[in-house]
Amino acid sequence: MAEVEGLTHSGICAADLPESEAFYTELLGAQFSNRSGLHIDKVVRGRSLNTVVVLADYLLALMVPKEEIPMPPVDQVAGGNPFRHAFRVSPERFQQIVPRLRELEIPFEGPVQHPERGPLGESVYLKDPAGNFIEICWRRNHGREHHAVQLSGKLTEH
Repeated sequence: MAEVEGLTHSGICAADLPESEAFYTELLGAQFSNRSGLHIDKVVRGRSLNTVVVLADYLLALMVPKEEIPMPPVDQVAGGNPFRHAFRVSPERFQQIVPRLRELEIPFEGPVQHPERGPLGESVYLKDPAGNFIEICWRRNHGREHHAVQLSGKLTEH
């Protein structure tokens, strides 16, 4: 059985592609890669309209859903539905995130301090324009080439 080496890409709902593209490029520094699904033959085959952006070595597909997906209330910025995407930034970049969120008038919770023995230092929680829960965090072992998760062997809440 092969061991997974990491994640390469995932898809996330985006009801308004230009708005979602702006969110990920302006807040997280994503680079536009490509847009797909604009041709009628792809629509007929059931392909979704999407934009792919690049975050470091990770591809994030911003996908227009075929059906309406229930989302949490507008004022809820953390928890709730089963989807949350966490993006790791350097501790230095994290210090720039909160002022940038305020500048862009994006509601958020945090920064939240994580337990000292855990892998994460701090997080902020927010939603993207489509209502997906987003976490932006920094890791205590930032700078290491491989960030293995340390398992405690017990269930904990924080």
